[in-house]
Parts: sequence; structure tokens; C-alpha cells
Amino acid sequence: MRKKETTMQEAEIRTMRLPVKLSEPEVALRAQELASAESVLGDAEQRLEQFVEAAKGTKKGIETEITDARSLVGSLARIVRERKEDREVPVMEDADYEKGAMNTYRTDTHEIVATRGLTHEERQRSLFEQKRKGKSS
Repeated sequence: MRKKETTMQEAEIRTMRLPVKLSEPEVALRAQELASAESVLGDAEQRLEQFVEAAKGTKKGIETEITDARSLVGSLARIVRERKEDREVPVMEDADYEKGAMNTYRTDTHEIVATRGLTHEERQRSLFEQKRKGKSS
């Protein structure tokens, strides 16, 4: 037997992970650790859900900003490319009774921008105006 003990003492000691039967106090301790770990896990999952919801709101806001910025960039690029933009310009209408048309023209360039036919009422009005002018002349 002595030879076996000598061999065991001379042999290199190492460790291996092997199952070990727990005592009741060790089981109770592990149960407390389990409950604590489950609580930590639940808190972390809840914080993650809250973060994801907040991130969705932030993402939606940023996406809206991007959409608005793209729209503005596109609009300004079109204006620069075409070298013109739509603006409110004062216009006036002038009846052309000989052609039976109402011309809409710009007051800044006097360019005709729209033409339509005179309505029945507008044609009648011109007759009354011509009669009045004829009496006063």
C-alpha cells in the first residue's frame, strides 16, 4: 500500500468539474441566489423593453426629420435646376369683348397667364357699359 500512497503523492494534482451532491443549507443558498438572479433578469428585460419603446419614438422622430429634409432638398434642387420658383404674383383680369374672352395677366410683366371665355353675365355687363358710355358721350 505504501507504494500506492507514494505514487498518489508524487502524482500531479489537477481538477475536474464533476457533480457534487448538495447539502440542505447549500440547496437553500442556491435557491436564494436563483430568486435574486431571476429578479435581476426581470428588471433587465423590463428596462430593455422600455428602452426599445423609447428608441422607437426617437427613431420615428428622426425618420420624420429625414423625410422633411429630403423634401426640402428636392424642392430647392428643382428650383435651382429650373432657375424659377412659384410665388404669389398680383394678377388682373381684362375682358376682350371682340374675342369673347377674359384674359388674366401678370401685373409685373403684363404677360397673359390664362384665358377663358366670357360668361353670359360678363357679356351682358359689357352691353350696359357701352350704352352708358354712349349716352355720356
